[in-house]
Amino acid sequence: MIGGVSVLLSLLSLLVLRSDVSITRGTRLDPADPFSTLLTVTNEGAFDIEDVRFTCHMNDVEVRNYLVDVRNLDGATDPRWEPEIKPHKSQDVTCLFGMAGVAMRPSPNGPPLDYGAADITLCASFRPYFWWRRTQSERFIGRTDGHGKIVEWSHQAGETKCDRD
Repeated sequence: MIGGVSVLLSLLSLLVLRSDVSITRGTRLDPADPFSTLLTVTNEGAFDIEDVRFTCHMNDVEVRNYLVDVRNLDGATDPRWEPEIKPHKSQDVTCLFGMAGVAMRPSPNGPPLDYGAADITLCASFRPYFWWRRTQSERFIGRTDGHGKIVEWSHQAGETKCDRD
């Protein structure tokens, strides 16, 4: 009897203390820049998540007219860090095109970027209340109009790559 109650209380406490984080696509701030799309990181749990760090991984981003192909490198995010996200609250993050953690922007007088591929992963590393650090990620694929312009980001199932803290 005591063992059964103990198991039940353990399962109940895991459900109460578990931390769920979701990452969803939001609105685009600049119609000309697909990397200005807000990605919303929401704390779905019952307790704060703390020391939240954001990274954006460039799985494969090809810019044909600038002859740039970034594969398997970290881009940049804005913001990079949030001290906490309260329960059922969210933080908007932009995943900026770049490499080695540095955002890359085209020349102001240059032609718009012509994307051949756009495959990114937003990673959120956080410490749940009373728990050890976890990482949640979501992969997005840029759907183009056939002329190199990304018209929207869509969720992509499959393996994601995030740096582990």
